[in-house]
Amino acid sequence: MSPEFWHLPGPARYIEKIRHDLLDCKNALAILSPLTPEGLYDELQRGIESGGTGFYWQQLYDRPDHRPPAVWLASHFGVELPTSAGPCEFHSIEGVMGMVVVVTELPTDPGILRRWGTFIEQYAQICRSDGGPMSPRFLLQWPFEGELPESDLRLTLHPWGGTLDSTDIGLYAAHLLRRKGHTPFNRLIMVALATKLSGGDPILCRTLCKLNLTELLEPFQVLADYARSRGWGDTTPLSAQKGTLVDLDGESREHPALMAVQGKEKELGALIWSAQVGVLLPFIEERRQEIVEQIGKYLFVPNDLPHYQKVESVNELEIGNIHYQLANYPNPVSKPIKDVVWRLKALRNSLSHRKPVPAARFDEIMIRALTRGL
Repeated sequence: MSPEFWHLPGPARYIEKIRHDLLDCKNALAILSPLTPEGLYDELQRGIESGGTGFYWQQLYDRPDHRPPAVWLASHFGVELPTSAGPCEFHSIEGVMGMVVVVTELPTDPGILRRWGTFIEQYAQICRSDGGPMSPRFLLQWPFEGELPESDLRLTLHPWGGTLDSTDIGLYAAHLLRRKGHTPFNRLIMVALATKLSGGDPILCRTLCKLNLTELLEPFQVLADYARSRGWGDTTPLSAQKGTLVDLDGESREHPALMAVQGKEKELGALIWSAQVGVLLPFIEERRQEIVEQIGKYLFVPNDLPHYQKVESVNELEIGNIHYQLANYPNPVSKPIKDVVWRLKALRNSLSHRKPVPAARFDEIMIRALTRGL
């Protein structure tokens, strides 16, 4: 994942919280999701070692075995401890002072996790009672499905879930599409589509931003292929552990790729429609106002509208009513303007009925009707 992702508001806050805790003589557990992108530890290492903190980053890439954690850890620093050794003995090793020790390969074996859970709880208590400013501290990547240790004044838990919101994903999509050579209009609609269809998954967002507009408007196969690459299928359940349930904007939502692989075209259509509405309706309204300003003298305020559609002036006429007047009453309005009004009305009708606009409708004429002056 590009470094720009980790500078987004949500990921940057996540990194800063862990960095702050580690530099404050606390130990930290990162509880990551299957959808957490790569690059987290590179960014954390830069944050720990920069700015003259005096701390060193020591990441251990081996997978812990059945040896006591203190023994396993000490062996990576050339120190042999007896099997009875515990957190206190490791904390006393002179060679680990000033280090942030990072363990990212904890297995899901319940027995090993229990030992590590007990070890880190006791180690946090030692840091609280006998820790100095250069005491070694731990960053452990805890398995998502593992039973969590108890938090402590010197042990903080950092779940990835809820780190990202739709603003982060939208900013990331905008960054990825910024220099791809798309027109401003295409870029706007593509950012909206990639944001909605990624469902809070930045890895999928990156994949979607490599597509063209037509492919984003017809994303079912790409999403289904992405789901299969993650091992998801027809019977895969909704689960945060598997990544099929995503925490976004304070809600747990079904991953769009799971919708695709399970044939939920209606639900995916609703996401596409939602992305389109946010972009297209403002364009339609801007053009409606331009049209009224140009041909308002040929329009009138109807007196037979239902009370909930009453307007006080032609400036308030909906695009559908403007089209009706131009099509049914004599006027000198040119055919190109009438054609633009008809296209805007048809587009507004589709969106008003919660129907996503198909890719075939996004032709040059329709885009010109939305974006260019008359």
